[in-house]
Amino acid sequence: MRKHRNPREQVLKASRDYYSHRAYYEDLLFQRQRRSIETTKRELNFLEHAFRADATRPIKEVLDIGCGNG
Repeated sequence: MRKHRNPREQVLKASRDYYSHRAYYEDLLFQRQRRSIETTKRELNFLEHAFRADATRPIKEVLDIGCGNG
């Protein structure tokens, strides 16, 4: 291992280390908190209701960005 790294390499290594550890623990949590099919159906029904009630135009698609385990 080199002793002297440039700042960019240090940041990239720290970032990789952080996110690899985070992903490991996120997976552990997800395994413990698996959602039932009924819970998911209730959430989807709520979202559909919210879009229908509050949308100013018809909703055809919804884009989910960077949520959950991604």
